[in-house]
Amino acid sequence: MYVVRTQHIQSRLINIDGSALKLHVNAVTSSCVHCAPPSVQAGVNIPSGLAGSSLLPLANGAGDPSRKDFITAQYHSVFSVTGEFMIRQGDVKLIAYGKNQFDWEYPTQLFNLSRDPWELHDIAASNPAQVARLTALLEADMGGQGAMQAIDARCKEVQRDLFTDFVYTPAGGASGCQKFFAGLYGSDFNASDAVKVAQWLQQPCPWPAPAPPDPTCAHGVKSVDTNPVVCCTASCGVCAHPSAACGSRPGGAHDCCPSIVEKANNSCAAHPAPCVL
Repeated sequence: MYVVRTQHIQSRLINIDGSALKLHVNAVTSSCVHCAPPSVQAGVNIPSGLAGSSLLPLANGAGDPSRKDFITAQYHSVFSVTGEFMIRQGDVKLIAYGKNQFDWEYPTQLFNLSRDPWELHDIAASNPAQVARLTALLEADMGGQGAMQAIDARCKEVQRDLFTDFVYTPAGGASGCQKFFAGLYGSDFNASDAVKVAQWLQQPCPWPAPAPPDPTCAHGVKSVDTNPVVCCTASCGVCAHPSAACGSRPGGAHDCCPSIVEKANNSCAAHPAPCVL
C-alpha cells in the first residue's frame, strides 16, 4: 500500500493493484511513503527505527493526533556540489543547503507557495524570523543541531567512495584521470576543474599543460613522399604507410599514419604533432 501525492498535494489511499481503498481525499500536505501493508490493514505497531507511521487512522477517517503539520525532504546527487534540505509548513517552504565544497555558499531560501507556486521569488531576506523558526524545525526533524551538515557530509563521503571504486581506480587512478575527464567532457574540462576533482576525491588528478604548437615539426617526425607533408609524433619513429605498419607503431594510427593525420587537418601552426605542415 502506498501514499500517492496528487496534483494538489493531497493524499489518497489505494491498494497495491491501484483500486481505491476508500473514496476519501485527505487535503493535507503529505510525503510520499511506502508503508508496510500490515501497519495499514491491521494497525500493528511499527518497529522502532523504521520510518513511517500507520495509515489506519487516515483510512477510517479518525485522523491522527500525532501527525506532524509539516513535511521534510532531502536530495543528494553526485551531479550536485551540495545536498539540499526542505521543509514545508502550511503555505511556506524553506530550502537549506549543505556546505559547498568548492566556491560560494548557497543561501537559505524561503517561498510562499500559495502566492508563488513556481518558487520564483525568494522572501527569506524579508522574513528572518520565519527562516530561523523553520530552519530550527527542519534541523530538529533531521536529528538535532548540526544534523543537516552531518548528513550532507556522509552523503558526500559515500559519493566519493563510489566514484573512487567504480570510476577513478578502474580508469587508472592518477595516470588515467586526465584521459577519463577529457573523454567525458572534452575541452570544457580543464586544469582548474582537475584541481576541484582532486580536492573532492582526496586523490591526485594531474593535468599537464598541452604541448605548444610545432610549426616546423622540430619535435616530431615528418612524413615521406606525401602531399601535404604531415608531422607525426616522435614516438612513431617513422611517419609513413602502409597502414598496417603505421597503426602498430607507438601512438597508433592516429599519431603515425599520414593519411589519418591529414584527415584530422590540425595545422602545425596551432597544434603539436600529429599535425599538418
